[in-house]
Amino acid sequence: MRNLRELASDVQALVRELENAKMRREIDIASEHQGDKNLIHSVVRTIGDKSTGRWRQVENIYCCLEHCPQCPHGEFVFRYRRNIRKRTVSVTFVGMPALPNELLEMMRSEVRDPVPYRVSVAPDIVVEKDDRSH
Repeated sequence: MRNLRELASDVQALVRELENAKMRREIDIASEHQGDKNLIHSVVRTIGDKSTGRWRQVENIYCCLEHCPQCPHGEFVFRYRRNIRKRTVSVTFVGMPALPNELLEMMRSEVRDPVPYRVSVAPDIVVEKDDRSH
């Protein structure tokens, strides 16, 4: 029980230290971002169609207009939703991409056309697949 109390005390001290730190965490910077165009360093890629009123953007952002030494921050994924009646766009932090953009681009560049195949499962069962018709 004493060990648990010591552990809890250590965790509370670490939390206080993080809360009092001058450096903000990346996830806090991202979740406070409200889509201010002056704070967007670059849009890495857009997912979806903006004309539908709902899309996602992977962005590198600035934490403030003064630009801290670590700026730009990111890549972060933000969901954008346009409200036509109110004429507003809401921005929500969704998370961080699972794979870096450079790796995704490399993977996309190496995709090849599908190849037709024929498999004989048994003498009377043959499976054919030809995806080239797309």
